[in-house]
Amino acid sequence: MITLIFGENAYERDSQLDKLINQSFDRYDGLEINTNQLSQIILGVSLFNPSNISVIYNLSENKDLWNFLGENLTDDIISRAEIILIDSKIDKRSKTFKLLQKKANIIECKPLSEKNLSAAKKWLLDFAKSKDIKLLPSAAEEIVEKIGTDQYKLKNELDRLSVMGDITPEVVKKFTPRQLKDMAYDLLELAIKGDEANLRIAIKDTQIISDPYKTFGLLVSQFFNISAIVLEPNYSTNIIAEKLGVNLFVLNKLKNSARLLSIGDLRRIILEFTDADRKMKTSGDDPWVVIQTMLMSICQIKIAQK
Repeated sequence: MITLIFGENAYERDSQLDKLINQSFDRYDGLEINTNQLSQIILGVSLFNPSNISVIYNLSENKDLWNFLGENLTDDIISRAEIILIDSKIDKRSKTFKLLQKKANIIECKPLSEKNLSAAKKWLLDFAKSKDIKLLPSAAEEIVEKIGTDQYKLKNELDRLSVMGDITPEVVKKFTPRQLKDMAYDLLELAIKGDEANLRIAIKDTQIISDPYKTFGLLVSQFFNISAIVLEPNYSTNIIAEKLGVNLFVLNKLKNSARLLSIGDLRRIILEFTDADRKMKTSGDDPWVVIQTMLMSICQIKIAQK
């Protein structure tokens, strides 16, 4: 049987491979083998050594070999070969994929959605229980909020915290590092509050660990969500989150900032973002200087109103 394991969830891909294999196997990189080697893997395994398992990574990235595979897979080879193909991304329009979809065992590994943190929290709690790690539900929620939904990152953080004993929210807050998205949230919140002193400190702290372009992208995303809350005062955050396709928890965190803004404030802040975006893309200015100037200008909007 030929099995295709694909998808962007690296943890799930590895887990599915572990479920399928309980013996040694031959590993190949699809970007490094040639047509002759692939022929030997297909024919050699299926005809001469049916008990052997070959695992080929990233074959679909080698377009010539991916097409060659589809052209040379007979029903006999598919039924007798022990080959596992592992790819992060697959072109589902390709003839080879469509053939495998009909003839082979297909396992798609989708990442946990950033829009549904509850699924990641449940997975983390279940995983902790399977490893006899005491993890409080509130602590699991705190970890997911900080780390995100990548299962390998969640597993690694759980392993790191488990040496400290029971994992409580207090342990997570003390020992789990803050992520860029949290720091970007603080930047915009402090600017909207008009807290100039703490904003300058937060900008310096963010500069140490972050790329300015990623930070700017997060600021734009957060301001977009804040704008939606301000512009739709008659809608609950549940409805807005559903309409925008964003995480409800993230939206709820932005409510306090949204309450401080009027429609007029939004217009002025949009102009600041537009000007900063233009400078980031076309000027030779230091991007951090551009971000700092923008945030300080937003900060002055609120200071002038006090």
